[in-house]
Amino acid sequence: MSERRIILIAGWAHRSGELRFLANELPSSWQIDMTSTCELLTSSGMDKRETGVSAYAAALNEMADGRECIVVGWSMGAMVAVEALAELGMPLSGMVALSSTARFCSTENYDCGINPANLRALRAGVKHAPERTLERFCADVFAPETVPQNLIGGKVDAALSFGLDVLDHGLQYLGETDLRARLGGITTPMLVIHGGEDRIVPWRSGKYIAENVPGAAFILRDGAGHGTLLKDVRELAALVEEFVKELN
Repeated sequence: MSERRIILIAGWAHRSGELRFLANELPSSWQIDMTSTCELLTSSGMDKRETGVSAYAAALNEMADGRECIVVGWSMGAMVAVEALAELGMPLSGMVALSSTARFCSTENYDCGINPANLRALRAGVKHAPERTLERFCADVFAPETVPQNLIGGKVDAALSFGLDVLDHGLQYLGETDLRARLGGITTPMLVIHGGEDRIVPWRSGKYIAENVPGAAFILRDGAGHGTLLKDVRELAALVEEFVKELN
């Protein structure tokens, strides 16, 4: 198999290292770079670019450096990749969206997201009781699996290491970003994978992406939650590898 360049992007409150176990299951001939939305923000050191796109999308586009690549984006990571593709013409030959959405919160004409009040509560919790709030968030990410408290604690410490301003910036992005109008113009091949037990982003959000991106494929993983990449990682890696093999 010819060498492929893959960028793995973790979502809100996660570090890129959490994707290492997926990277390890992918072909060794691939060039694999890892990042996360928090790391993209901290590396950019800016809020908005002159183009009007988010700092996340601008930093991701810079990371690509004009070279064709394939993005595997988890949650907010896939949202950032869609934005970079649609607004900056990031050179993507393919994209895999894991547990992601085109709009995080529901509206009157979009019922695939979460209740906006839940996001407001999350922002307030991160500000006033960050450790307890992030513990609940991490537990919901792993659900329906139950994980040891020390593992949850490690995830919380990693998230807090970014700083509360960075975490809040990401939640603000999730509340404001609406990519629905961009989906129909995407010609890049896309595979959408979602867990049927996702407590963070309803699985219908992933189905909505697949139904509105021309030619996109949708896989619903029964029994998996928001951390769909945490369940049967070899099976997930096989799905990614098969998708990549079929690209021109």
